[in-house]
Amino acid sequence: MEMASFLASIGSTEVLSRDQFLSDADKPILKARWGGAIDTLGGAPLMTLLKGIKYGGSVACCGMAASPEFAANVYPFILRGANLLGVDSAHLPLDVREEMWTHLASDWRLPHLESIAECVTLDQLPEKIEKMLAGGSRGRVVVSLLNDPV
Repeated sequence: MEMASFLASIGSTEVLSRDQFLSDADKPILKARWGGAIDTLGGAPLMTLLKGIKYGGSVACCGMAASPEFAANVYPFILRGANLLGVDSAHLPLDVREEMWTHLASDWRLPHLESIAECVTLDQLPEKIEKMLAGGSRGRVVVSLLNDPV
């Protein structure tokens, strides 16, 4: 995996390939591995996270890049007391968003943010989207509406 060394450099202790992660996705429940997770993909990755959550753990879902579908069973919820938390920032009151932005710019700021973000122009966006869909992107892409990325 080409990203493994990068992920280790920003603190990961274990890296699974997409195929490894989804290899047991068809099982009704998986070995309890994670105390919590953030899912930006939806679909099979979200269900696999839930199946592998530890007792009382939570998964925050804030995206559907893989799929908006959710084909769940009740095992993680009944057997492990799992929590599925939907995250919607669009309707969050402005004062709450401003408080979170203040935290994200200070005490919650990620130490390696610059190494996981890239700024592109609108002209460069189609290429970046293709790379994302092929599973070849990393971090976040910020789209600059100016001619030159900031």
